[in-house]
Amino acid sequence: LAFDELEALTGQPSDTLYMVGGGCQSATLRQKIADATGKRVIAGPVEATALGNIMVQARAAGVVSSLAEMRRYIGRSIETKTYQPKK
Repeated sequence: LAFDELEALTGQPSDTLYMVGGGCQSATLRQKIADATGKRVIAGPVEATALGNIMVQARAAGVVSSLAEMRRYIGRSIETKTYQPKK
């Protein structure tokens, strides 16, 4: 799986896969990915690209000062859904 290759390349194992964009709207797809990878799937936001653009502009304008602050703003403004693999 691509996830396994990513872990091997980075040397950083993970038990979580984050899913954003249009594909994360499908509950069936989210659960199938969790089952296929054996990883927890956290889904959302659908409009990840737009939120990223807003945050980059906010940083350029001096409204936020760091990536961590950008993540906090986004984290407070979206809902996520978590799926556990079914064994």
